Amino acid sequence: MLSRFKIFFITLFCINISLLFSEENEIIVSYGLKAGINLATLNGEQAFLIVNDNRLDATSKISAVGGLQLDFLISEKFAIQPELLLSMKGVNFDANEYIHTWSLWYLELPVLFKSVFEMDNNINGSFYVGPAIAYKLKSTWSEKYLDSYLNENKKLYGINDIDFSAIVGASFDMSAFNSRIGLDLRYTYGLIGIQKHISAQNGTISISLYYVLGYSEL
Repeated sequence: MLSRFKIFFITLFCINISLLFSEENEIIVSYGLKAGINLATLNGEQAFLIVNDNRLDATSKISAVGGLQLDFLISEKFAIQPELLLSMKGVNFDANEYIHTWSLWYLELPVLFKSVFEMDNNINGSFYVGPAIAYKLKSTWSEKYLDSYLNENKKLYGINDIDFSAIVGASFDMSAFNSRIGLDLRYTYGLIGIQKHISAQNGTISISLYYVLGYSEL
């Protein structure tokens, strides 16, 4: 738990540094769309499910992510990027040919603090870290055996409405189609359990493509 608070306070420090730069530089704003895939699971000692006295450990679930992004380029080296994403997470619990699946839909708001660098005249890159808050839109469970569903899309109770997480990642973009197109790679680490009395946190690897729609100046 202490390490999670350390991440939070480091993020706040990054915010303060970025705001210092914003006082002396013209800010360039870009906006765009992004879409990709999530490789989601649960982390923690309680990331398992008991079914018929059998323990099923958490494994990864492939799902989708997409939404909007804004990028505030504060200086040549620093930027702040808020996003609004529909992020589908969850987990598979499987044993042999039986699979029990949790599907979690979130409306997620990350705020990323980016260290920007130029790789050559056409390619830019960045490393970033930041917090995210997510609101649960829907949660369901399904189970199947030998590729036949026993239950499908049943409401999953007990999942917290709010989730907090820390994000670390990198992005790379290049000129294309009179704008810029890029690749984003990130890991989103849940800071709290997804249920009130169970300390299993969301853990998600995301791979996305994004397209910059336009620019403006502040």
